[in-house]
Amino acid sequence: MRKIFVAETVPSQNKGEAALMHGIVRSIQHYADEDVFFYLCSERPALDQIEYGDSVHVIDNQGLVPLGDEAGRKLRFFIVSATKHLLFLLFHTLLGRFSLALFRGDLWKAYHEADAIIVGHDNAFSKFHIPLILFSKLMRKKIAVYGTTIMPVVLNSNLVRKLGRYALNKVDLITTREGLTFKHLNDIGVNKPPLHCTADKAFILEPIPEDEASALFSKLKLDNLPKPIIGVMVVKGSTVFKAAFKDKNYSPEEKYDRHVTEIANTLDEIHDRIGGTFVFVPHCIGPGDELDDRVCAVAVKAKMTKKEHAVLLNDELRVTELKGLMGNFDMVVSERTHGGINAAAMKIPTLWITHPKDHRTYGIVTDTLELPQCLYNIEDLDSTTLSAKIMEIWGSREQVLATLTDNIPKAQDKTMSNGRLFKQHVL
Repeated sequence: MRKIFVAETVPSQNKGEAALMHGIVRSIQHYADEDVFFYLCSERPALDQIEYGDSVHVIDNQGLVPLGDEAGRKLRFFIVSATKHLLFLLFHTLLGRFSLALFRGDLWKAYHEADAIIVGHDNAFSKFHIPLILFSKLMRKKIAVYGTTIMPVVLNSNLVRKLGRYALNKVDLITTREGLTFKHLNDIGVNKPPLHCTADKAFILEPIPEDEASALFSKLKLDNLPKPIIGVMVVKGSTVFKAAFKDKNYSPEEKYDRHVTEIANTLDEIHDRIGGTFVFVPHCIGPGDELDDRVCAVAVKAKMTKKEHAVLLNDELRVTELKGLMGNFDMVVSERTHGGINAAAMKIPTLWITHPKDHRTYGIVTDTLELPQCLYNIEDLDSTTLSAKIMEIWGSREQVLATLTDNIPKAQDKTMSNGRLFKQHVL
């Protein structure tokens, strides 16, 4: 049995993150010559263990990379965690497996037992991943940056860029999920490890079977709603929302209120034109209200004049259930990258609301799916232009469907190539 350590958190309450973890497991297991077992860092191990199942052992430890937005807290966490990692490295170098008598947590066991370490699974690659890579190499472990997006702002100074280039040139494999990161890494001189542009791991998430999805659709009382049924994913706390209204000097509260108002007005306008029902789909349910899509959905519905034509999904569904459910929709409008990917993978015409600096979504939708027309820039969010864009996609839905039918299988093949490359260069 081979053991792989995903040395960062992949929180399952964010269904996009859950889709990525399932994609990591599936793509690697598909090409492996023997059984593969995964370790995974977590802040909420009980929830994550239920989602990821028996092939993943979820560790009650977030590892070396700090989480959150507060810089001081992140730095304090990193100093403490890095000190522990350095001590473990010292004792492990001297004592090997006997060092586990001193370092008894599952985190240290995972580092010791891992045949390879995976980092950078999403766009959360940060400056703190640089010491994690160097630590892993000093542990004499194979390491892969697996299906990543690395924003230029991460390596944003000469010193950090040099350190990042040095660390990334030490890894055994880098795969990116879009061309913008691939070009960025080439531009800064990352040229020693195998570097490949593949596709987002969410493309290969298996939805629940069609009959189960239909039964779930009925259970949620969605089967007799007026059509078309348009799925809507809105967010409160995310980089997408923060990018809204770039030319306005709004406070966070003012920005949120304007965001909610523009979305509500948009849905009212769309209903005036094509009728139907809006189903708010929560693709992230925490932790906390800032990351719970249901909070924003409630606020949007409350501001709609046609709120009787909007349905709130409050059930805590697994990502495989959400994907199967969206296969019954007629269209999806999403502020969630992977919510949109899951809908598109079910051949549902989808509009992503995001911004040009979101290399993840822009790269995936433009390059992988070849649907640049299915992007709306939230920097200039306005109900008039957004409703016009939704109507544009609705009017061209047959062409969008044809493009998805051609490109989704290609995207899935490119996603699976992550596992083939991992087998070739790492396992």
